[in-house]
Amino acid sequence: LSGGIDSSLIAALVARRHSNVEAFSISFNNSKLDESGYARRVCDHIGMKMNIYNFDYNKNCLIWAIRWKNLLNLMNEKKNNNCIL
Repeated sequence: LSGGIDSSLIAALVARRHSNVEAFSISFNNSKLDESGYARRVCDHIGMKMNIYNFDYNKNCLIWAIRWKNLLNLMNEKKNNNCIL
């Protein structure tokens, strides 16, 4: 859940039908990138449990760069393109 209009609307619609659904969001140390506060407000309003995981750029940058490179390599393999969908 980002706290934006699209994900907030979907979360609200899901919360109306299912009481045991949880939302997940990533927070960032950079306040310009962090939307977890908006996501938290949405969850509080609709009564959904919120799980926020902090992404520390200094700790995680190398790990994510490697995973991103692996994903791009996977997408470049013609036989595996449909797995991304």
